[in-house]
Amino acid sequence: MMAIEAVAAVPGHGPVMRGRAYANLLIELLWSVRSQVGEPVRQGASLEETRKDVDLERFRKRFAGGDPERRRAFLGGFVVPNVDPAWQEAKGAFAPEN
Repeated sequence: MMAIEAVAAVPGHGPVMRGRAYANLLIELLWSVRSQVGEPVRQGASLEETRKDVDLERFRKRFAGGDPERRRAFLGGFVVPNVDPAWQEAKGAFAPEN
């Protein structure tokens, strides 16, 4: 998104995002996931244990606010799809999809 200098992003849920704020928030979220997953993996945690250790509440508030439907969408659309590959990457077992 940054490389193509997009002026707006249309997320699956919520309003159209203008400027770089949404892209920067996504980058911040992904770095947070990656850093939070590293320590549990070093300690030998399973994927399920690691999912429980990752705290993305501050991001859920920023992405979904108080809307219950958007909060559920955040869990299904961000947490699992990002924690699982971060865990695989930290384990050295990441296999990109074809």
